[in-house]
Amino acid sequence: MRVPTLLAVALASAAAAPASAAPRPRPEGYDVSQRAGWRVWTARSGDGTYRLRLRHGTGRAWTSAVRPSGEPFAVDLGTDAAGHTEVVYPRCEGDGPCRLAVLDPVTARARFLPLAPVASDRAPRVSIHAGVVTYAVRRAPWSTVVRVPADGSRAPAILLERRGVITDLDTGPHGLAYVVSEPRPGVAHETTTVHWRPSPHRRARRVTAFGWGEEGGAGVVSVAFSGRRLVWGVAGSAPDLIGFGRIGWRDLRTGRHGDRPVPGGWLFSAAPDEARPDAAALLAIDPAPVDNGDSGDDDRQLLTPLRAWWRR
Repeated sequence: MRVPTLLAVALASAAAAPASAAPRPRPEGYDVSQRAGWRVWTARSGDGTYRLRLRHGTGRAWTSAVRPSGEPFAVDLGTDAAGHTEVVYPRCEGDGPCRLAVLDPVTARARFLPLAPVASDRAPRVSIHAGVVTYAVRRAPWSTVVRVPADGSRAPAILLERRGVITDLDTGPHGLAYVVSEPRPGVAHETTTVHWRPSPHRRARRVTAFGWGEEGGAGVVSVAFSGRRLVWGVAGSAPDLIGFGRIGWRDLRTGRHGDRPVPGGWLFSAAPDEARPDAAALLAIDPAPVDNGDSGDDDRQLLTPLRAWWRR
């Protein structure tokens, strides 16, 4: 009798396996950012840690050599003082203090900056533009926004303090934009508001706001500049709608604005290209949210482009 080889046994077993045994794709997305053809996001590994992923142009994506993290990366693509693309993210180790990492995506070299001595109960939200890192540290019910040169040539300086939790921010040639989450008086949920501050010497302006209530609602999940437009992502639910996502925008020069639904369901983050305003936006979505009465599922999120997002 002929004894089957190990290869034959393996092939037969694979053929007999049910389709449901196919491995589930690992989630990718979380906080996403893109600039000048560069894209960066977080992917969860099989061991439960998170890795930084990058892609340039139409090339293949790769996993950065940055050490894995126990939490998704809060990441931003921006520029150094000479206009070269850089990546910034916080690096937090256990209960110890966080540092800011500034990464050159071409050479994969990183340098680290200390955070300002401001108490915080969460990792900071970060952005980099023209060689200056701006970040928000949060200790509810207050948030503090700090600026520091990416080369470490000056000490960190506080830009603003305000009540509420700053959940996202971005910087660019048109100033600072940030999202503030605050409790809604008399109800169990919250309001999220987008603010735009054209320069450090001018007051912030309210751009748009969304709220949660007992019967559902929506909240702003991300904000970013794209050319002269300010772009924000919104996620929400309603009694007759399990979960939805929308992307809104405002032209900061003309005031023209619009919004549109995103494909799929729940939106985690939306990233237009800062340097190429007409490029497709990069979205992190849960394409099929379940009716859990809350939000999308991190385990199901994936990346998808949204072309012509700026049209009504």
